[in-house]
Amino acid sequence: MGVGLIRTGEQAALVLENGKADLVALGRELLIEPNWPIRVAIAADPHSDWDLMPQQYAWWLRRRRLQQGS
Repeated sequence: MGVGLIRTGEQAALVLENGKADLVALGRELLIEPNWPIRVAIAADPHSDWDLMPQQYAWWLRRRRLQQGS
């Protein structure tokens, strides 16, 4: 298990790909930014943003984005 100073998705992926850990644990980063896993997943696949959230959140956020015209 990899723990400590993992701040980006790239760092987490590198630890896993190099076989240095089978699991990456995030502590402080999740305290600082609770949406870290979603942000990293969207960076990896921009089309998956709403699929990663609970349906109720996704519905509201899609609607908000449409209303804002973005």
